[in-house]
Amino acid sequence: MSNNALARLANSVPIRWGYFTKNRLAQKVIFIGHEKAIYDADGTRLDSKLSSIEDSISDAFSEGKDYVVGDYCIYLNALYKFTAAKPAGAWDGSKVVPVSVSQEIANLNAKTNNFMILSAGQTEPYFQESKTAGTQETKTIVVENKGQKSIVPLVSMLVLGATSSVASVRVNPLSLTEFNLTMMLNENIEGNVSIHLLYVVIGVF
Repeated sequence: MSNNALARLANSVPIRWGYFTKNRLAQKVIFIGHEKAIYDADGTRLDSKLSSIEDSISDAFSEGKDYVVGDYCIYLNALYKFTAAKPAGAWDGSKVVPVSVSQEIANLNAKTNNFMILSAGQTEPYFQESKTAGTQETKTIVVENKGQKSIVPLVSMLVLGATSSVASVRVNPLSLTEFNLTMMLNENIEGNVSIHLLYVVIGVF
């Protein structure tokens, strides 16, 4: 290819041509090598940009890392999800499946869009008389069975006559239709202290 042809090529293709240099006196392009890279309009190599995007999606596969089911990694520029636990060591294609970011997001949306509020309310008060720290009381909440696969109780504490730090609560699901709310006193209380729990129960279908 002649120098003039190289000059026309360099001026007509919208990529940055490395390893071309122009002789200012003769206005000739002298070809001294070639670079297999394409540059964006801001001057950044696109392969560098792609590497940065990959890093934001997942880490590259590492032979020094243990993986569990559901972990992601990038291997040979492709995204994989582990379907079985894998101890540190060489790549094992039998323990992964190739996935795409868009499909994983769609799968997640499909799982999280199918829910509804089953119940909402307030418990009867706990500890209506003097009690010492460490005392526990449990109340059982029952919700309607609407075919839910699981329930997610969301609980907040309403304390009258004391600070919220006076007690703590533990939520214990028993089945798809009931769960326990156990309140434990962190401090001694005397007299007019009333502690309620406000709850919302979400069913996942």
